Amino acid sequence: LDAVCHSLGNPHAVVFVDDAERVDIERIGPLVETASLFPDRVNLSVVSRRDDGSFRMRVWER
Repeated sequence: LDAVCHSLGNPHAVVFVDDAERVDIERIGPLVETASLFPDRVNLSVVSRRDDGSFRMRVWER
């Protein structure tokens, strides 16, 4: 899993994918949230670019 990590006041792992709607965020979110890489847990943001140039982002909140 390739991710960019940043903080918006709380930690986020951001993953860019082809289609954010196709990601099973309810299954993957808890796995990323509790991964040993993130001892204080992390939110997961899944992002894809739409045809019109805008972005679709879905977030799993810790």
